[in-house]
Amino acid sequence: MEYNIIYNSLVEARQHRPKQTAKGFELHHIVPKSFGGTDSTDNLVSLTPKEHFIAHRLLVKINKGERATKMALALHRMATGAHKSGYWITARTYTYLRRLRSNAYQDWLQTPRGMAFRQRQRERGLAHKQNGSMYGNHHWDTSKRQKVHEGKTKPKWSAERRARFEQTIKARQDKA
Repeated sequence: MEYNIIYNSLVEARQHRPKQTAKGFELHHIVPKSFGGTDSTDNLVSLTPKEHFIAHRLLVKINKGERATKMALALHRMATGAHKSGYWITARTYTYLRRLRSNAYQDWLQTPRGMAFRQRQRERGLAHKQNGSMYGNHHWDTSKRQKVHEGKTKPKWSAERRARFEQTIKARQDKA
């Protein structure tokens, strides 16, 4: 399918709209800023939220490699980010976007910036552990060990209580 033709016709048909964010419209960069597009009025078009989402889906399909990855990340943010505009996507689309995002993140981790990021995260985790913080520990586990050590806990059931419980269970089984 010729996604380029569909994208171009979508954008050209909406060029008559004012280039501002009126209620119910969103500004779309015809040539995305990540591809060298500008904020000039020649590069902007007002789209409804649905049209904007469709435009970004088309950009994912049109582009290849790193450019497709950038568009997939933008589309994922549109659909699931903190500032999402109420886009409803199907489970299939969500899975597709998550997979693209995951692949893009794994590729980024192999870059020098990604490797430096991983090293900082690793060092941060080691520093937290050395400072005796709760990093990597479950709070309940630590506090439980501390209470047992200080003798502040009691067994949940005494031997007498456990015996009564077992008698009750046995009596119920005998009746059945």
